[in-house]
Amino acid sequence: MEAPDLEANASSSGKFDAGKHLRSAVWYFFTRSTEVVGTSKCTICSDVVKHANNTSNLLKDLKLKQPAQHKEAENQRKKEEKKASKRRKTADNLR
Repeated sequence: MEAPDLEANASSSGKFDAGKHLRSAVWYFFTRSTEVVGTSKCTICSDVVKHANNTSNLLKDLKLKQPAQHKEAENQRKKEEKKASKRRKTADNLR
């Protein structure tokens, strides 16, 4: 299965258009399980991964099993981090 194009899903505001803003790009590769609380299913290989309502285990699983998609998610995280930093600097300058 081909990974989703993260850039194609971004709106002009830099947020992803998926109903609401996803705080981590890892959610483009996992879906939350409705059967077992605290687990998510990889949309690439269908593995089920346990998580404690955070993305650490999901990112580790992605890094080990899908390195190209992990790199894509990390690049998106870095872009979002830079945008947030710029917004904070702008807000600080307005004070």
